[in-house]
Amino acid sequence: MARQRSRKSTNRALKRRNKEFAKRVAHSRAQTAIVEDQGPQPDLQAVYSLLRQNDVDEETLCALDDLLSPFTPLKRAQIVIQAIDSVSNSDKPIRYLGIRMAIRLLYPYWPREGQADAIYHVLYEKKDLVLIAATSFGKSLILQSVSLLRPDSMAIIVIPLNQIGKDQLEVIEKRGGNPCFLSGESNNPATLNRIREGEFTHLFISPELAITQPVINVLQTPSLLRNIRLVAIDEAHLVHHWGDNFRTNYAHLMRLRISLGKRIPWFACSATIPPITIRMLKERCGFPADVTLLRNPVDRPELIWSIGLLPPNGGSKFEALRFLFWPDSRHKYPSTQSPQRIRPCEIPKTIIFFNTRQEAHNAHEAIIQFLRTHPHFQYSKRMCLDMLKVYTRDTPEFDKKSIISKLQILGEECPIRVIFATEALGMGVDMPDIRRVIQYKLTTSDEPSVLWQRGGRACRDHQPGEVILLAEHWTFGSRPSPDKTTQGSSQQEGCPSQSQSQSQQSTVIVDSTQKDGDESGPDEDIEETIRRPTGRAAALKNAKRRANMPHFWYHLINNDSNCIRDAFLHYFDEPARFTTAKQQRHRCCSKCDTALSWGVVSLDNYPHCYLHSEKAPRTCPIGKKVIKAVREWALEKANIRFASARFTPRVEMIIPPAIQKVIEANATLLLSMSNIEKHLNNWRFLKEYGEEFLVAITAVTQTRPKSLSKAQFELHKRVSYPAFETYPQSPSTQAPSLHNFELTNPQACRQFDGENTIPASSLSKQSGTFQHAVRSPKRPRLMDVTNTIR
Repeated sequence: MARQRSRKSTNRALKRRNKEFAKRVAHSRAQTAIVEDQGPQPDLQAVYSLLRQNDVDEETLCALDDLLSPFTPLKRAQIVIQAIDSVSNSDKPIRYLGIRMAIRLLYPYWPREGQADAIYHVLYEKKDLVLIAATSFGKSLILQSVSLLRPDSMAIIVIPLNQIGKDQLEVIEKRGGNPCFLSGESNNPATLNRIREGEFTHLFISPELAITQPVINVLQTPSLLRNIRLVAIDEAHLVHHWGDNFRTNYAHLMRLRISLGKRIPWFACSATIPPITIRMLKERCGFPADVTLLRNPVDRPELIWSIGLLPPNGGSKFEALRFLFWPDSRHKYPSTQSPQRIRPCEIPKTIIFFNTRQEAHNAHEAIIQFLRTHPHFQYSKRMCLDMLKVYTRDTPEFDKKSIISKLQILGEECPIRVIFATEALGMGVDMPDIRRVIQYKLTTSDEPSVLWQRGGRACRDHQPGEVILLAEHWTFGSRPSPDKTTQGSSQQEGCPSQSQSQSQQSTVIVDSTQKDGDESGPDEDIEETIRRPTGRAAALKNAKRRANMPHFWYHLINNDSNCIRDAFLHYFDEPARFTTAKQQRHRCCSKCDTALSWGVVSLDNYPHCYLHSEKAPRTCPIGKKVIKAVREWALEKANIRFASARFTPRVEMIIPPAIQKVIEANATLLLSMSNIEKHLNNWRFLKEYGEEFLVAITAVTQTRPKSLSKAQFELHKRVSYPAFETYPQSPSTQAPSLHNFELTNPQACRQFDGENTIPASSLSKQSGTFQHAVRSPKRPRLMDVTNTIR
């Protein structure tokens, strides 16, 4: 008698049968759907004939559109490639033309020559390829189109940042593809099963996940392995830059190549692949020694490369970034001629890269305070938060997506004007109309590729733009050789000369507020609380730091004859045929055209960036002396003008603080009425007191001739510039000062001419003398003064 099954085993058997039946039904339905959806069949021979008869690309494209009108754009592109494969197997010109036509049917623009060459090499020759092309060249089109042009195929793309994968997903879905972005959130058994079944056309994955065993097991599925057409490494320079310390899994991508076999071609692309990076790709990713290297120009002639120096003191408030918020940053506005009101939409779209997250947040807060306080902005806090954004690794994903989507809005309608970013906003993000990229301080990496990559974020629409490197003050100057630094230090420990000590005192160090590394650490702000060395100690430390600088960066900053653009292109081993001649560069760099140089980006050089609460620049040695005399003169004028007022007159009532700063900064220039009208055109009392002001300031600024002694010069000044009391005064200006009240004795025969005339005191009447009364040590009260005047 047969043994009866248990209930559990029966249920398991039923489940297995149900699963098998469901699979058969699903497969049958899929085959039925394919048969039903086939519709009209394409005429491959007619498509091939149109390509053979091609004379004008646009006419051939129109003919293909008419012939393949019943199909979707993706299907049209696949039909063109299928027609070439079925009829011609070795005709390279026809294959090349077919690729161009297929890309044009799929995208709204024709492919570039380098793009078509790369697709042909991977699609037909099926060999490894390394592509070097400038930022905004369109390397993403190659990654997208290889698996789109071949039905039932998949491409694996290794990406460094999640944002790149998210952006690529949207583009590929619009073209009719079915991409997958495998991240830590989506890495689950359900997604891996869909990958194993071959549902996706593209797999975007990080290097950390690409070399894990579960993912490799899925990719080794025979049915999927046959359909993998390409393995691509986007931003391939990171295999060298990040493979050593930051993200070491980049150095282990050889595991993925070994797992997939030699049949699948590998493709690496970047804008910055110097010879050392090519060597690293061969060692760490398995590229053959004779790998094909497809070069395209990496130069961006529309970008200006310039260098500015940060001031020795002033890093805490980030004053060196204030000039960026004027529409014409290179124009040094006089303090009284700056634009009255600057709208947010007039500020050029800018990305400022920092080495640490803490520094980015500190700069963000300092600039918000500046924009809220400066009289030519006076933005609200909400307005500042809307137009200034921080983008770092710690920024929430929702905010990152919101920032990127807003930055992609073109022109003045974009609400975000300036981004304070770290390496998190580095590569692969499509922001078309960024007009300026600023690197605040030298990058923590010694690789020049980092700055070139960050500069490539600007002007992806090929419009004019600028890349500015704001280097620390200590990077400029001579340096000893690294092996002689200690000897030079010991030799300088003796008593230096006076000129040496003065030069050392002027070279005050501004130390970085961050530690080495891409992201911020807990010890970033230690140096801000430590007293920095000054004088000789600072000069010695600066010399040692310059001695340890990489050769590339030192000569880039200190060698005036070294073109900035040529220095980078030489480092990337750019062929001479791609290099634009200097004679054809109208906008090259700050070394080729000194008018493009920023110099020291300090508030003294950009006085319109000062706040009223900050100390005014003194560009002349007698500024302090002049402003003291002007304040005394203005106080006297205020006492006369507001004699009958019930408040205490002040200097600011005649000369506002902003005008005082202009006077102090331009004291030696205010020696004529034309210059006074030029520099003090916003002074409300210019027409009324202009001539008297000129007399008062000339007496101070006049220098003693060598032919006169000091006593003779003082006598000459008293004769040429008499005291204010001896000037002819109108009756309205003869009122006494309320601040320094002093009664005088009028002449005996003098009558009271007006209501402002002061009568003689009773003491002087009795004595019959007409000398000036001695000033009372006690200041009279306002009531007494008013009664006396009356």
